[in-house]
Amino acid sequence: MITVPSRVVEATLDTFQRCGTGRRECVAYWTGARGSGQVSQIVHPRHRSGPAGYQVDQNWVIEFFLGLSNEARQTLVQIHTHPGSWVGHSETDDRFVLVPSVGFHSIVVPNFGYGRDPESWGIWRLERDGNWSPARMDVEWIRG
Repeated sequence: MITVPSRVVEATLDTFQRCGTGRRECVAYWTGARGSGQVSQIVHPRHRSGPAGYQVDQNWVIEFFLGLSNEARQTLVQIHTHPGSWVGHSETDDRFVLVPSVGFHSIVVPNFGYGRDPESWGIWRLERDGNWSPARMDVEWIRG
């Protein structure tokens, strides 16, 4: 189970709206203490984006993982936006996931981050066979 405080959700949506300005996709990562399952931080990577995708700076990724290791933290969720209401996991999403490990979660927020209700989001989990399955029950939204 992954628990996500409302303050992290709000900060993420604000970041998406500033970054994508309603015209470009955006990505962020939710991190927490290693082994906790509790999201405590949003991290907004250096990336390039357009209306149909984004690309995270590879040098940033190296720095990010080194920082996580030094702080005993882990990436719990990759969260990004799509342009319309479709919140499926695209082929590009499948291929360029930050942590391609069984059980990793990926969340898709519709309308370039203006889909404010988590009930409208696609929540996915990477399975042993390499496919992504719906995982809405894996995430708990908490006040705070």
